Amino acid sequence: MERTYLAFDLETAKVQSSNLKHWTTKRPLGISCAATYAEDDRGPVLWWGGRRRKHPTFQMTVAEARALVEYLGKRLSLGYTIVTWNGIGFDFDILAEESRMPEECRSIALSHVDMMFQVLCQLGFGVSLNAAARGMRLSRKGRGLQGSLMPRLWTEGRFDDVFEHVAQDARITLALAKTCDRSGYLRWITRYGTGRMMQLPQGWQTVEVARHLPETNRKWLPKQWSRDNFTAWMQLVTDGMSGR
Repeated sequence: MERTYLAFDLETAKVQSSNLKHWTTKRPLGISCAATYAEDDRGPVLWWGGRRRKHPTFQMTVAEARALVEYLGKRLSLGYTIVTWNGIGFDFDILAEESRMPEECRSIALSHVDMMFQVLCQLGFGVSLNAAARGMRLSRKGRGLQGSLMPRLWTEGRFDDVFEHVAQDARITLALAKTCDRSGYLRWITRYGTGRMMQLPQGWQTVEVARHLPETNRKWLPKQWSRDNFTAWMQLVTDGMSGR
């Protein structure tokens, strides 16, 4: 059955180092803005704080973040397949904290397709969105700005640059999901400039399905590529529910 995808991506508010390996020690990071893009939308839909004000606020309020969660949940119930690139390890983790709706975010996250997480589960390591976009011959960025710069640009009032960045990430995420579904594979460009490919005989899988794929026995891989590192926040939610 053919899916109707809805891409989702967000940007954090707190300025931090370009090294995002230890971003969890800097939380809460806040959400400056987000983008959703359904196949039947005319273009990406932007979400930000203070929509009724002249200028966006520094970050979305709890109520504004909750509205985004409710929107995603509603779309999921209507049959859309939410798709992200590393949404399980970042976007939904952040959204769960900022909306204070961890149970709802966990449910949506398990039901959605995280393409990067499936790569991790099938191969034992991750791939960047940029590498995947290049490999599938999709345009990546309009201005070539790095994602780590977005919080600083937001605080400097360069809202249009950040909006363009998050919207473009949503466009690429949606295009990747559809293109790979049609072709039956994901191709990416490695840091050495060579191409690699991962077959998708059954297409993209939800996080719930992907996380139960057989573990890849690659002892040489760093611990950062452990599935548990990406899903730890969901386990905390489960533990909290069972402790009631």
